[in-house]
Amino acid sequence: MRSKLLSTPLRWVPIGLIFLVSVFLGIRAMAGPRVQDLANQLEAEALFLPDNVYDVVAWLSEKNMVLAANEPPLNITSWYYILFNTDTGEQQILALSPPGQECEKEAYGVARRLPSGGFGTIHKCWTPERVPPINTLITWDPGSHEVAEFYRFPVGFDAGEFALNPDLTTWLQEEGGDGIHDTLHLFDTGVHQEQLFPEFARAGSPAWSADGRFIAFAAIPSAGSQVGGNLFSGLPSLQAAMYRPWNLYIQESIHEPPSPVLEDIVTLHSMEWSPTVNILAFRGEYRGKEGIWLIDSHGSKVVRVWAKQDSFEWSPDGTRLLLSPNAILEGTGKPAAIIDVGHIFD
Repeated sequence: MRSKLLSTPLRWVPIGLIFLVSVFLGIRAMAGPRVQDLANQLEAEALFLPDNVYDVVAWLSEKNMVLAANEPPLNITSWYYILFNTDTGEQQILALSPPGQECEKEAYGVARRLPSGGFGTIHKCWTPERVPPINTLITWDPGSHEVAEFYRFPVGFDAGEFALNPDLTTWLQEEGGDGIHDTLHLFDTGVHQEQLFPEFARAGSPAWSADGRFIAFAAIPSAGSQVGGNLFSGLPSLQAAMYRPWNLYIQESIHEPPSPVLEDIVTLHSMEWSPTVNILAFRGEYRGKEGIWLIDSHGSKVVRVWAKQDSFEWSPDGTRLLLSPNAILEGTGKPAAIIDVGHIFD
């Protein structure tokens, strides 16, 4: 005999509710992330840095950070690194030339705090025999103060921003190209190299979460119908190509079909995951507002925490951001700021 419960119209109420809830959630997902602006509400603590400092590049421990420095007038192309103790004010110049390289001229590129707590940077070496320069990813250990050659790139590879997996065996690497057609690559210590997402006109600014679960990168879709098409397709000028908005991607696998979590971000760059939780910081102009932004790994909430596109670094405990003004644009002597962001995604 058929159950009375199955024959009553009440059986269809839960199904109807499920349908309505699904539609509501779908509309919310289509509407994009929840956006919050706290840029003028967070209290900032001032941190005074040495006058010759150009940028803060790695916050290694509570009282020690690596700074990019240069003697006045500051020159963005020829800085060196110092280890700075915020308690004592002590400065120590770091000798970071890779072992065994004889360079007529040398310079440093992008620098990052490593998942191991150390410091890594791209070293560029010009020799009489080789043009263009040799690019090498080097590491510095804060315990032993030893410099090691982590990886020497193929001749002609212009290494840009990088992001290492926590196990330090694989990493995402941007190739600078001509500054317009940047590409993103996967490297491993077994010298394997694979270009990722070649369908984009431009891709870069990689970041790898501290637990190894998420990768993030910025990319610009091809303007034409051709896969990997020219960035200039359909655009009137070089300036239009340079300032074409980026999309932000967060994925659990490099083999997923890329789908953006945020779109149309002007000058998106310098992305870094918190060292303790899966919150990503980036700088750029989003929805007409420039500054430093935070976003969760699912792309459901994005928060502006600073109103300028200053350089930033996460604290080792993942609760604060250190923001330093651009000394090239604003001059020296201006203090950095530390803001507490640990409560924002609670």
